[in-house]
Amino acid sequence: MNARKLFYSLCLAFPIVCHAPLLCAQGTVQLRNVSYPFTKLEVGDYVAVTITGAAPNGTVTFVQNGGSPYVWGMTDNAGNWSTPPGLQESGSNVGDYYQTWYVNGVPVTPNNPDTNYFSYAPSLPSFSVGAGAFPSDPSVLTFVYACGGDSNVTAKWIWTPVGYAPETSYGSSVVDAAAQNWNNAQTKLSLALRRNS
Repeated sequence: MNARKLFYSLCLAFPIVCHAPLLCAQGTVQLRNVSYPFTKLEVGDYVAVTITGAAPNGTVTFVQNGGSPYVWGMTDNAGNWSTPPGLQESGSNVGDYYQTWYVNGVPVTPNNPDTNYFSYAPSLPSFSVGAGAFPSDPSVLTFVYACGGDSNVTAKWIWTPVGYAPETSYGSSVVDAAAQNWNNAQTKLSLALRRNS
């Protein structure tokens, strides 16, 4: 048995043996829907798993639904790793999953989106892959208008590009500034100006 396998086996069986902080750095893991960020996974969606801040040059494994550990690669010199691009959910993946991820046998902490804001985003350790065909429908949003009107309005989220119209009682400069703040804060889903014709 080589030294790496022995160390890995010891870390799995006796995590307390891991005295070297860099060898057993915990790190975080995140599961993302690349096709439609912050929405549930469905057939046709591209998916990514990323690990950050784990042990440098460590062995990446995961256990799915209580099965045997599956070795998927090594972290880089900074302790980061990600699935290869183009990983797409297929019809054979429909179902419920429970995955735990490890680097050098040390569990990696899930870094999940805040469920108060992104309740449909895939998260670890438990997630599902739905049978719906792409493009995914991220569900119906229900909200309350702050300016009066209907107290409970149902709206559908429309995918990129998301348009906004600045014709409000607040004035276009306030709305334009808010849209610019949004675009500066995140890059995956930008807001684009749409004028009513």
